[in-house]
Amino acid sequence: MRTLLGIGMALALAAGTAAGAADEKFDAKKLIGKWQPIKSKKAEDKSKKNENMVVEFTKDGKVVLTDGAEGKEVKIEGTYKLEGDKLTFALKVLNEEVKDTVTLTKLTDDEMAGKSKDNEEAAFKKVKAKPEK
Repeated sequence: MRTLLGIGMALALAAGTAAGAADEKFDAKKLIGKWQPIKSKKAEDKSKKNENMVVEFTKDGKVVLTDGAEGKEVKIEGTYKLEGDKLTFALKVLNEEVKDTVTLTKLTDDEMAGKSKDNEEAAFKKVKAKPEK
């Protein structure tokens, strides 16, 4: 149950990766990849709980949230769509679908940030692929 609460918080952070730029358009290609939360002063406690979390956006419109907290890997899958600065997603959590729309404030090759509709701020950094040997 603790893991599910952590995932819920991670989803809130992922959702919080957005909300605030006035209809700015972002390049959806930059969203593709794996992202981890960045620690911030305000969300430091949440970030510590989510340091094993990764959110992956695929080019075919799928999103996968993986949380390795407490030694157990939990995956939550769903879909997303980015239109302008609006990131809309639907995730299947247990037997329920969680839907939300957030507004991106920053999306670069390496960083993503924003606010949730509850005005919570969050930021993510892109996970760099490990070089093959």
